[in-house]
Amino acid sequence: VVYFGMRLLPIDAEPILAAMVEYIFGVLEALGIRNGAIHSEVKMEERGPVLIEANCRLHGGEGTWAPMAEACLGYSAVSAMIDSYLDPLAFAALPRVPENVRAHAKEAKIRSAVAGFVTEIDPEALKAIRSLASYQSEMIGIHVGSRVEKTIDLLTSCGNVNLVNASLSELEADYTRFHEIVGRGIFKVRDRRSVDPP
Repeated sequence: VVYFGMRLLPIDAEPILAAMVEYIFGVLEALGIRNGAIHSEVKMEERGPVLIEANCRLHGGEGTWAPMAEACLGYSAVSAMIDSYLDPLAFAALPRVPENVRAHAKEAKIRSAVAGFVTEIDPEALKAIRSLASYQSEMIGIHVGSRVEKTIDLLTSCGNVNLVNASLSELEADYTRFHEIVGRGIFKVRDRRSVDPP
């Protein structure tokens, strides 16, 4: 089983992160981008970092990352952009790269093992997820009556649960617990072909 999601890491959490950040700064310099929010994506290959995206926009994900970043860092791309326009002194005080990480965060993707029209989202499973110590928020893109597809990749995921915790070990334990709950199946479905005439 592949778990889809993202996590917030301090720059010293993995040896390659600092090199990737410097690479992105070089990309922005080469593109002549000096101001504004930039969403950048890069992957590390054997030959070095490879650019996926450098786009003049805020981080995506329906804005769900902003509260997570603020809980972990004290600011987010959204608050930094606002400060750049409205409070230049606050903006100037921000570090070049995130420092003083006071909490850890993960976005856990909700998966479906079944396809069909949703008749129920297991309330006990939702209760268990919401009771995790790291639970911060959720965005479920599936509702009763809508069609769910079996999750095979990021595009067929059904939403996300955002987890934040000052303890990395507790965050990891809750992330594992989340996937155990979701792995048992939280969507009950029917196949429309079984009730609708052809």
